[in-house]
Amino acid sequence: MLASRRLAATDPYSFTQDVSWINHEWLSEISQAAAYRSGGVFGLILLKTAVLVGAFLLFARVTRVVAEPRRWWMLAAGIIAVAPAAYTIRPQLWTVLAIPLLWYALNHRWALPAMPLLFAVWANLHGGWIVGAGVGALWIVGRTFDRRPPRLPIVETAALAAGIAATLFNPYRWQLWSFLLTTVRVSRNISEWRPLWQQEDVSSAVVWIAIACVIVVPTLVRRRAQVTWAAALPMAWLAISSVFVARLVPFFGEAALLGLSDAWRSPTIVRRPSKDEPATSGPPTGSRGAGRRVIDAVALAAIWLFNVIPASRCLPIAGDWTPDLTAASAFDAPAAQGRLVLPFNWGEYAIWHWAPRLRVSMDGRRETIYSEATIDLQAAVSHGMPEGLDYLARVRPEYVWLPATTGATVREWAATHGYRIDVSAARSFVATRTDLPPLQAGTAQSRCFP
Repeated sequence: MLASRRLAATDPYSFTQDVSWINHEWLSEISQAAAYRSGGVFGLILLKTAVLVGAFLLFARVTRVVAEPRRWWMLAAGIIAVAPAAYTIRPQLWTVLAIPLLWYALNHRWALPAMPLLFAVWANLHGGWIVGAGVGALWIVGRTFDRRPPRLPIVETAALAAGIAATLFNPYRWQLWSFLLTTVRVSRNISEWRPLWQQEDVSSAVVWIAIACVIVVPTLVRRRAQVTWAAALPMAWLAISSVFVARLVPFFGEAALLGLSDAWRSPTIVRRPSKDEPATSGPPTGSRGAGRRVIDAVALAAIWLFNVIPASRCLPIAGDWTPDLTAASAFDAPAAQGRLVLPFNWGEYAIWHWAPRLRVSMDGRRETIYSEATIDLQAAVSHGMPEGLDYLARVRPEYVWLPATTGATVREWAATHGYRIDVSAARSFVATRTDLPPLQAGTAQSRCFP
């Protein structure tokens, strides 16, 4: 996009694209690409830091009505809650910031005129604006019932409607809505879209429980009368939804913190003590307060640098999805060109390193450029199912790179159908069409991005 100054409808990275490319996160990708061009991995980390600092400052502003030390417990729980989305550098970061911006606008009338701008930008950064629309709609329903007698908040409703309409200011217009409505669903066969009890990693479940124990349950037990419907409805919706879609856990944490903080509102008594009185408890003042702020700033800087310095030297490629980096080295040869069949989890790595001379059969964009039929067919190829083997026989791609376990059937088939096994590693194999030069694995690829 940066090179051509336009959005591509035809994907240059895959050879199996069969739907029009709706790049619904194009603005996020441009911001990340610009950050990487400017400062490499450190530039990406700075971009992420700026987004998270913005979100956390809004958290701090909303919770300032809560008396200490409960404020710090709630604030810590809210910040920890966004960790599943904030740990990586992905477009979800923008929704982490946009939800508190939306909440602040709904609760401050002077900020409502910015609602259309917020949603217009949000719609081009990440599909999470749909979550924002749901939060806003439930907030309005709740505010209607909070009023006596119940009545619709006209100004806020108009602002939210204008914001949702502003999402049409995107390169695809109404097709963006159609794309998201057909792809954003609980049944998506992606691990982070599955229920909490189906996650191999229990961290999302632990975070959900922490939010409930630190923020939700104490508030409902001790301050239930102060909880408004405007706060409760969005929080309850995301609490339930995040049980069935683990990806929503960070947004449940945000809704709980933003919505329930006001129930702990504590009147602040500010009074300067006389010379004969001991100082009253409260926010630090004068040089003592300045000193504490300096200590806080130094501590935050130390924590930030402790995380940034190692990551800026090596942003690690880690996790179950990581490809076999020993076998991957075979594709560094410039002669390796053409179509590469590989599993879904390895497609992004192949695009980063070898595009456009090698085009992939599948990658993490999934429904963005592939139909359900293509996704299912490529899964059948990866697992050596009959329809997958028929596909290989019909298309005859230049290279096949699959895990040694799930691809064992394909390996046997390839050896007797015009392919040779050029690389046989512990985790994977590479089959090359016999009319092409052989490939040879070398030193294992680095585990650092890119």
